[in-house]
Amino acid sequence: RITHYYNFFITFDVTVLYNRRRQTRPELAQLCGSQATPSPKEDAHMNSLLAKFLNAPRPVKRAISVTYDTLAISVSFYLAYVLRLSQLEFDFSLQEVFCLITTIFISIALFIRMGLYRAILRYIPPQAIGTILIGIIASSFAMIAAGFYLHAFLPRSVPVIYSFIALFLIGLPRLMFRSLLQFFTPKGN
Repeated sequence: RITHYYNFFITFDVTVLYNRRRQTRPELAQLCGSQATPSPKEDAHMNSLLAKFLNAPRPVKRAISVTYDTLAISVSFYLAYVLRLSQLEFDFSLQEVFCLITTIFISIALFIRMGLYRAILRYIPPQAIGTILIGIIASSFAMIAAGFYLHAFLPRSVPVIYSFIALFLIGLPRLMFRSLLQFFTPKGN
């Protein structure tokens, strides 16, 4: 009877079922033909890295988030130009550099105002992606305004491309970090 129960679940994703419980089930691992959980050394290393980050003071976590978002906005800005102009090398003039700097400052200020850095990453709801989307759209409007007032070379499609790349680079890592925490944190903690 137990064998039929385990054989039924083998057709599904056994590793998800196995890891979600965070318990040792030698019969299930034996049926799978492999070890379904990370090795104890890998698991301990990941847990220690997460513990260091989670136990860091809140200002340090916010500084890491702001630094990452600044980098993500810069990369999104550059990749938007690369995709629009179809060339990897682009000589940014002073106007485009000031447009980028203005976009970064306005975007970070908007993210702070919208409470993006107030949310605790381990408890961030999936609906927070809507807040991130609104912030990124506002950031692209800031890019348009900065490009207009600074007379920067800003093709009309660059802010749209920037929005999609920034959503991917800013929103996805937050959701992935939340999922990673849920995966490595046992239930009840």
